[in-house]
Amino acid sequence: MGKFLNGNLSKTGRIFYLLAAVLLGLSLLFPWWTLRLEAPQYPEGLSMSVYAYKLAGGKIPSDPDDVDDIYRLNILNHYIGMMEIDEGTFTELTVMPWVVGALALLAAAAALVRRNWLAIVAFLTLGAGGVVGMNRMFHWLNTFGSDLDPKAAIKIDPFVPPVMGQNTLANFKTWSSFGLGGYLVGVAVVLMVVALVLAFRRYRQWDKKSSSVVSQSSS
Repeated sequence: MGKFLNGNLSKTGRIFYLLAAVLLGLSLLFPWWTLRLEAPQYPEGLSMSVYAYKLAGGKIPSDPDDVDDIYRLNILNHYIGMMEIDEGTFTELTVMPWVVGALALLAAAAALVRRNWLAIVAFLTLGAGGVVGMNRMFHWLNTFGSDLDPKAAIKIDPFVPPVMGQNTLANFKTWSSFGLGGYLVGVAVVLMVVALVLAFRRYRQWDKKSSSVVSQSSS
C-alpha cells in the first residue's frame, strides 16, 4: 500500500482532479440549494436560493414595494412563529467560501504534484467537509421547522422541511432541491473517485507485473 500512496496519478486522473478543482471554484457562483413555495395568496410563488456565501430571494417584477421573497417569507414565518431568515444567523456563509477555495486549491495541488497520497487527502477532506455541511443543513432545517414560537398567531405542528422533495404546510406547497452549485460539488466528488479508482487499477496492474517478473527470476 505504501507504494500505491507514493505512486502517481495517471494523466486522466490529473485532468479529473483539475476539473474537480475548477468545478469547486465555479460552484461558488451558483446556488447550492433552492426552495420554492406556492400558495393561493402568492400565485407567482416565492423562492429562496442558498449560495455558499449568501442567501438570495426571488423578486416579483410587478411588485411596487421592490422587496425580495426572503422578506415575504419572513412575514409568513412571523405568523407561524418560525425564526427569521437572516444571513447573520448562518456563520457557515462566512466560512464556506474559504473552505471551498481551499479544497479547490488542494485538488489542483494533487493534480500538479501527482502523488496518490495527496489526491486521497484532497478527496477525504472534501468528503469530510460534505458530511459536516449536510449535518449543518439538517440542523438548520430541523431548527427552523421545530423551534416554533408558542405565542404565534397561527398554530402549526413542528415539522422538518425536506432537503429534496415536496412538502405541504397548511395551504402552502414547497419544493426544495439542490441547486447547480450543489450538483457541481457532487460532480467534483465523482471525478475524484474515478481518478482514484484509475490510480488503484494502475497500481494493481503494475504490482502483478512486478510479481510476475520476480517469480520468473526466482525460477
